[in-house]
Amino acid sequence: GVFIREVPGGCMCCAAGLPMQIALNMLLARAKPHRLLIEPTGLGHPKEVLAVLISKHYRQALDLRATITLVDARKIHHDRYT
Repeated sequence: GVFIREVPGGCMCCAAGLPMQIALNMLLARAKPHRLLIEPTGLGHPKEVLAVLISKHYRQALDLRATITLVDARKIHHDRYT
């Protein structure tokens, strides 16, 4: 089965603090997933989400293997992204 958990408060990147940690703790305790897919909005920076996932608190519970990023090819050469 699939277990889905929504982080309240809007963008997960903006809520990468306590709301994300509470949701992640509940998900890990209840579902005990073999894989964890996190889909933040495109508005935030994934650096903050990754910082939570690789923090000392989650070292024993999570094994971060890959980060997948979708990029708009029409905008990749924009000064903002280079």
